[in-house]
Amino acid sequence: MWLVRVQPRSLWARGRELFRRPGSSQIVLAMAPLALAYLGYLTSWGWRSTGWPTVLLLPPTYLATLVLLFLGALVGLRQGTPPWAYSWLAHALYSVAPLVGNVLALALLPAAGEISRPVHAVFTLAGQGFNQFLVLLAVLGALLVARRSRQDALFFFLLFLGARVVTYPIQLPGTLLVPSDAVTGALAVIALAEGAVMAVLLYRFLTGDPGSWRPFRGLLVLVLVEPLLKLWPLAIQAGYLGRNLRAFGIALGTTWLLTAGFLAVAYVSVWLYQTRRSRRA
Repeated sequence: MWLVRVQPRSLWARGRELFRRPGSSQIVLAMAPLALAYLGYLTSWGWRSTGWPTVLLLPPTYLATLVLLFLGALVGLRQGTPPWAYSWLAHALYSVAPLVGNVLALALLPAAGEISRPVHAVFTLAGQGFNQFLVLLAVLGALLVARRSRQDALFFFLLFLGARVVTYPIQLPGTLLVPSDAVTGALAVIALAEGAVMAVLLYRFLTGDPGSWRPFRGLLVLVLVEPLLKLWPLAIQAGYLGRNLRAFGIALGTTWLLTAGFLAVAYVSVWLYQTRRSRRA
């Protein structure tokens, strides 16, 4: 058996050649929000662990990341929403949810004392309503790019649903059967791996056949597998194993049902829009 030894200099030269090709700057721009969102979340975890002061219950690093994401999305919109801007818009929409959720918490929930059921119900309803509003904006964004192709429209919507892959739930101390920092660290590594997979799919979408459904199918699988990779700490919480497994199953099933429903709404909306547009033409 012959073994081929790859020189590090050769790999470096190939990497430089890749980013010298036409359109390489758009590829870098498209992947930048993934790295920005992950680093912003990672630094926010470090900020919280040190106990430093927050703004609207969020670390300033998260707010700075949100501002950069919105600036990038605004630039993309002003340039006619080119394909590299899809990831900026998707991550900007997804990342604003925690900010609004914290604002609602500060406005509706008391700082101390028992929370009444009516107040908790209003807070839950308001939070869910805003999340559905974000999904509506993502559907409108899909319709915005549906003039190019159905692949573009649905890939953008999947980017919105998949923006959560570079985030992870930070585990509170004393809530798990194992050290919470170790679990959060494992979730951070998983998020990094998922982000790398999404970057590969985004690269294939930007450089491959415009009519191919392969990047779409790959991103769909990633979006469906992601809850399983992030919700497993629910099964190792302190307490009864049966109750933990039931909570894990309910959370996983609810996430899958919501994802399927959102995808169905996006697909039908894009199909109706393109059908009506083709009849007018």
